[in-house]
Amino acid sequence: MTHIYYLMSDIDEGSVKEFSEFISQVNDGDNVIIQSMSHGGLVFSGLAIVQMMDIAKARGVTFTAYVYGLSASASALITLNCNQVYMAEGALILIHSAWGGTDEGIKIANEEQIKIIHQRLPEYKLDELEQDVWISSAEAVKIGLADGIITNSNNLKLVAFFNKHN
Repeated sequence: MTHIYYLMSDIDEGSVKEFSEFISQVNDGDNVIIQSMSHGGLVFSGLAIVQMMDIAKARGVTFTAYVYGLSASASALITLNCNQVYMAEGALILIHSAWGGTDEGIKIANEEQIKIIHQRLPEYKLDELEQDVWISSAEAVKIGLADGIITNSNNLKLVAFFNKHN
């Protein structure tokens, strides 16, 4: 069965609760599509969702992200943790350092972020997180961050797929 999760807000503790409730309804071996347009949010909330995804993956659940507009910061971590990533033409992913906490907390968060980034970009360096890195859909496909671009022509097929599986 295919389930759709809408990640269309800032990521915080409420997002973690919402995702926890959502993923508890997903059976072993099911597919989850994450429709994403998010500026990001709290890094540890994003990491909590990634951890829940990893537990679901161990049960055979697969995740596919469809990025529209922007998947930034903590949202990018969730996107990059998916088995497959598709981005709309003109969509962006933003990767950067955690911020807003203690130095030790930021260090730990960045070490966790780099593990997730390495799933798709094994050569990415921890110190590269110090800058905002904006990645377009075309560049994301080129470097292996995304598996494909959603265009107007294939988007119609995706809409039909979503409607069929809801």
